[in-house]
Amino acid sequence: MSDQLYEPLLLDRKNTSKTLNETIERCIGEFGWAQLLQSVLVSLSWIFDAQQTFISVFTDTHAVNEWLLHKQGVSSVLSGLPASSFFIGCVIGGLVLSTLADTKLGRKNMLVFSCLVMSVAGTITSVSTNIWIYSFLRFLSWIWKGYYWDLCYLFCQQS
Repeated sequence: MSDQLYEPLLLDRKNTSKTLNETIERCIGEFGWAQLLQSVLVSLSWIFDAQQTFISVFTDTHAVNEWLLHKQGVSSVLSGLPASSFFIGCVIGGLVLSTLADTKLGRKNMLVFSCLVMSVAGTITSVSTNIWIYSFLRFLSWIWKGYYWDLCYLFCQQS
């Protein structure tokens, strides 16, 4: 009776693995062509993420300088509007749209839709004509970016 007190409750001596590879194969199975294809398709969504990062890093400063440098007395609020709009959009998207994942639309469909909205808004952002349209499109794309980050985190936790 005293020996049972010192043994771990969940110890399964039959299925113990000696190496990390054996543990992974025991838990998820062998890595085949289907898993490789799924990994490649899921990784393609990072193209849209890279597109949005490229736009935010390289175009915000250029766009603000192009629209505002020739005007004297422009407030710092207006010059910081594009940067603030995408941060606020990310917070709102992460908080407000996160409930859409559990609706009838489904998580995968919403992930594809959020990538589509981000890419369309990002493309239209590149041809915007003034700072107000530019800021609105940045806000729109980053609302869906915040939602995209929530979904990716959710998928990672479930797998």
